[in-house]
Amino acid sequence: MQLGSLMMDAYAGTVDYEGETEEQAVEEVDDYLAGAAYLPVSYVMDDGGAIQSACLVSCPVGIPLIGYVMTRAEQKNRGLAAALLDASIHAIWAAGHEEARAFITEGNLPSERIFTRAGFEVIATYEE
Repeated sequence: MQLGSLMMDAYAGTVDYEGETEEQAVEEVDDYLAGAAYLPVSYVMDDGGAIQSACLVSCPVGIPLIGYVMTRAEQKNRGLAAALLDASIHAIWAAGHEEARAFITEGNLPSERIFTRAGFEVIATYEE
């Protein structure tokens, strides 16, 4: 439930927000956790019991996929997402993986910046 609430708070008013309800966000997180979630390399940062930021990784076909990096609106621009992304990347390499992938919504400039700084590069774009 906390991750769904974080998702709504982080994405509302951004290019990633598509009018979802909190219930739909909770379902999306539940689907992630029930699927190919790669929990040993996924991280959350809390502050007194409330999750402030998260980096959630899955591994559906043997290659880690960073699918969600999100931070509460009032905590943005403090480096939390970048720190969690770095922690996930280090854990992915430590687990013996030689590559990782990510999905970033085109136009999500903050995500594009932190992923570029972390060494990611665009290899493909997709249109719906």
